[in-house]
Amino acid sequence: MLVFYWIGLVALFSAVAYPLSIMLRYLPRASGALAEMPWLPDELHEGIEEFAAESEPQPEEVTLVTEDKLRLGATYFPTPRSKRKGVIIFCHELRGSRWSAIPYVRELRRWGFDVLTFDFRNHGNSDRLSSYEPLPWATSCELFDLRAAIDYCCTHRGAEGQLGLFGLSRGATSALCAAADDRRVMAVVADSFVPTERVQDYMVRRFMNIYVPRIPETSKLATVCLPIFVKWVRLAIQWRQKRLLARPEQAVRRLRQPVLLIHGMRDAYVPFELVRAVYQLMPLSTRLWLVPKAKHNANVVVGGEAYQRRVVRFFDRYLPPEDCSSKKEGRRTRHFRPRRRFLQRRRPSSLIAS
Repeated sequence: MLVFYWIGLVALFSAVAYPLSIMLRYLPRASGALAEMPWLPDELHEGIEEFAAESEPQPEEVTLVTEDKLRLGATYFPTPRSKRKGVIIFCHELRGSRWSAIPYVRELRRWGFDVLTFDFRNHGNSDRLSSYEPLPWATSCELFDLRAAIDYCCTHRGAEGQLGLFGLSRGATSALCAAADDRRVMAVVADSFVPTERVQDYMVRRFMNIYVPRIPETSKLATVCLPIFVKWVRLAIQWRQKRLLARPEQAVRRLRQPVLLIHGMRDAYVPFELVRAVYQLMPLSTRLWLVPKAKHNANVVVGGEAYQRRVVRFFDRYLPPEDCSSKKEGRRTRHFRPRRRFLQRRRPSSLIAS
């Protein structure tokens, strides 16, 4: 009996000590890699001067003030049309700037939408925090910045009930999280959306075998412990950065606004299977367009005219014109009616745009 007791004790110690040793070895490397992971830089800044010069009426330089008293550089582009259809806030990607909006908003302005584009903190002309290093993941800082832009449009531009968000990559994640808790937003377009928790889980699973001995038994044990490792990696990132990460997978469950998700099928950073899984959690009014042969942040190039046409048609459908009352309860109720969760689990394939 004493022998079996010691054998059981050793087995129990091994079962606890091995995962703990893996965590201690892997956690610092994983949290550092995911917090400083290189992301695609913005390469669509061509034509800034030409766009500003040909813009009629001329764009207005404005300053946004966040809840934590930071000043953000922004530009407001009025539509050349006499009647405004709505106001779109563009949220740029990591390492981008407000000028990243140019390829995305040309047609929107021509079709009657005003556009506000701004620099997130530590980008472009906005204030910088020495204690904050921008991450590939949306944090509470980006939500503060976007909320300042929403407040400005509703307070100074009368956009409440006419407001849409257009986000790219990390900006798309911020847009969805902000819209989930702000009913002033009527519609969202999310291009190359990054579902934070699922992408982090995918990265940990993909690269875990680098740090785990290639022995079948130990590899299986590490796989069983992966959910715990992923949670600790997220906590380590937040502790290192002193910022809370946004949780888009939970936020999309609270959405009531119509959403257009655009994603490239050759996106190596965010596989489209991850976005499709999050899509199943979203309201039934959500549309998913998978763009063939498009990589991360390249949908606007590959999609071409079809991309512009879909975005314009989406906002034109869900944002009421200026002369229509944005306060009419009939239209708002249709967008924000509660939905039962069991209806969101099954979707007909026809809802996925080809």
